[in-house]
Parts: sequence; C-alpha cells; structure tokens
Amino acid sequence: MKKYEYLALIEAIFSEDGALVKAGGRYNEQQQEYALHIANGLSRNDAVVLAEADTGTGKSIGYLIPSLVHLSVNYSSKPIVVSTHTRALQRQLLEKDVVLAEAALKEVGLKLPVIAFR
Repeated sequence: MKKYEYLALIEAIFSEDGALVKAGGRYNEQQQEYALHIANGLSRNDAVVLAEADTGTGKSIGYLIPSLVHLSVNYSSKPIVVSTHTRALQRQLLEKDVVLAEAALKEVGLKLPVIAFR
C-alpha cells in the first residue's frame, strides 16, 4: 500500500462516519489528527514519532489503529512494541481497545495482525 493510500485509509477510519464509529467508537477530531500524525510517522522508515495529547482525546485508539493497519498492510514491516506504565492500561488495551480496533479493521476489510502480551 502506498503512503497516500495508507494515510487516506487512516483518515477514513477516524472520520465522522468511518469504520471506528461503525465499530462502536466515537468521532473525535483531535483523535483523528493524532492518528494521522502517528500514521505519517509509521509510513516513514526514518521517522521517530513523539506524540502527546490531552486526557480523553483517545490516544490509545489513536496510536493503536494506525499501528495495526500498518502491520496488516505491510507484511515485511518491523514489529511495533507498545510499553505501558501500568497494568491497568495494559488490560484496557487488550480487553477494550484491541477489541474495538479489530472491529474497525474488519469494517475496512483488514485482519488483526498477531498481538503478543508480556
């Protein structure tokens, strides 16, 4: 998938009537912008992405979906590691956010890549 196609897919997933909303999530303009910045960084091999957003913006889904889409469409990509500060956030990611992300990916015809928990 070309970079512009990947970015357009992320923008569409996070749009007001996109796959995230259809999967049971909510539309948030700040989350969409955040996700696009994450996706832009992932689409560049030489980029390091530092991202910050306010509480309640939807950061977890904002980085999780672009990461999972990237892994789904770029089979030769390197693994993406998500490290959290608390076990509570780990549980939220695995029990809530990954479930929502998987439903959003299904809406656009993608399969959830392999996820490991440690």
